[in-house]
Amino acid sequence: MSVRHKYGLSSLFRFAILLVAGFTAIFVIGYGIGPELAWPIALFQYVPYVFLLPPTFAVVVLSFTLSIWWRVAAIASALAIVVIVMDLRINTGDEGTGDLRLMTHNIKSYLAVNEAGGMWPIKLEISKYDPDIVLLQDARALIAILATSPDAAQLIFGTRELYVYGQYLVASRHALKGCAPGFISFRGQPHTYVHCIVNVQGRELDLFNVHFLTPRDGLNALRHNQLHGINEWKQNISDRMTQAKTLAQILSIGSRTAIVAGDFNAPAQSLAVRELLKDNMRNAFSTAGNGFGFSFGHSLWPGVSSLRIDHILVGSEIGVATCFVGDGTHSSHRAVVADLTLRWQ
Repeated sequence: MSVRHKYGLSSLFRFAILLVAGFTAIFVIGYGIGPELAWPIALFQYVPYVFLLPPTFAVVVLSFTLSIWWRVAAIASALAIVVIVMDLRINTGDEGTGDLRLMTHNIKSYLAVNEAGGMWPIKLEISKYDPDIVLLQDARALIAILATSPDAAQLIFGTRELYVYGQYLVASRHALKGCAPGFISFRGQPHTYVHCIVNVQGRELDLFNVHFLTPRDGLNALRHNQLHGINEWKQNISDRMTQAKTLAQILSIGSRTAIVAGDFNAPAQSLAVRELLKDNMRNAFSTAGNGFGFSFGHSLWPGVSSLRIDHILVGSEIGVATCFVGDGTHSSHRAVVADLTLRWQ
């Protein structure tokens, strides 16, 4: 290899490392400040992370042909992507007593009803994890089945008490009361959540089942209209933030400890989720989960979950022993399951 060729490759490798390091720094800072404050950073939240890893680790390999400081820069960039951007979690969880297992799941029942097995995989998922409380979103097709087939409720949910409204279903082994819909609307467009008071071992908790606005329309606007879709994407971000702020205000005036769970359509680092954590709430997976906890993406190409947009948030008075995601065999979303403790240290 000629000297010119050797040094030409070295310069190319340095440029690649600087490029990856620069973009990594921009997104790490953007995530820290708040992704929704800049629409490109907000967009980046929904890019499947599987596409970030090849160039990130490729420059790590290339850096070993250079001096140690280039290796440090490449490795630091890779760690920042995995730990900060992809939000790797390593936790031991809280210790306590008074166990309560809760599962939230966007079941996309309007799709499941047309697939082989219909709603049966949903019953198997509930049986597998055996939660005390089940919160389902996008459950209209399942709710329609329950309305016409009373035996189906017993088959799927056992003796759990049921409350249904719109797309939402709540099933609980513990007594429910005061169940009703509430509104997290935006720009005059009605959008609901469901609230119940659940009595667990003599203690009343506020239970919220939520489903925030999907980013799909905004993402499609950018995909099909390029720069002309930016305003629609910004509006999509703003609408989801309006929902988060409305719900956060509702939580702030509540007198009971709250559990908020569902499909937030926003990653844990988003301002939409962080808005709900202001009033001493905690993200269950961030507190007691291990790994990435990705709950969405496996139904899309290339078939790998890469977004954590389904969450369980709990008041600071509730401990989180463990939190994990399901296998996602029958929905485009994976279930999120948390083992909560009502008395913890």
